[in-house]
Amino acid sequence: MAACSVKHRACLTVSKKLDIVADIKCGMTQADAARKFGLSRKTVGGIWAQREKLLKEAPTGANRSKLRKSSHPAVEDALLLWIQDARSKNIPLNGPLIQERAKQLAFGLGIEIEASQGWFDRFKRRHSISYKAVCGESRAADENSVKQWKDETLPTLLRGW
Repeated sequence: MAACSVKHRACLTVSKKLDIVADIKCGMTQADAARKFGLSRKTVGGIWAQREKLLKEAPTGANRSKLRKSSHPAVEDALLLWIQDARSKNIPLNGPLIQERAKQLAFGLGIEIEASQGWFDRFKRRHSISYKAVCGESRAADENSVKQWKDETLPTLLRGW
C-alpha cells in the first residue's frame, strides 16, 4: 500500500506574506522562497501576484490573514474620518457613540446597517482601533467658567468643612 501524503494548509498573515514578497524582490526565486517558508511554489506565485494589494493593506492589518473588505466600505471610510477628526479634537469616544454615528452616516448615505456589537468588534479589528486615554481633555473647559466656579462655588462648598 502506498503512503498517502497529507496536504498541510498554512494560514499566513499579511506580514508573513510581505516577508515572502520582500525576499522575492531581493532576488530570491519563487521556488527558493517556497522552500524557505515551507509552501508550494504555486502558493508563493499567488502571493507574488497579489503583492500590490498586500502592500496597500499592510498598514491597517499586518496581523490579519485575510484581506476581506467590509460590506459597506463607504460607511466605514466616513466613520474612520469622523473618528480621526474627533480624536484630533481630544473628544473621548466609546463603542455606543461610534455605533450610533455609524448608523447616522449609513442613513445619510442611504444604506441600511445594523451596527451591532459584533460589527463594531470586527470594525475595530479591521482598522486597528483601540481605546486609549485621551490626553489634554482639560482644554475643553472654558476658562471663565473655571474661574467663576473657583471664586464663587468652591468657597461655598469649603465653608461646610
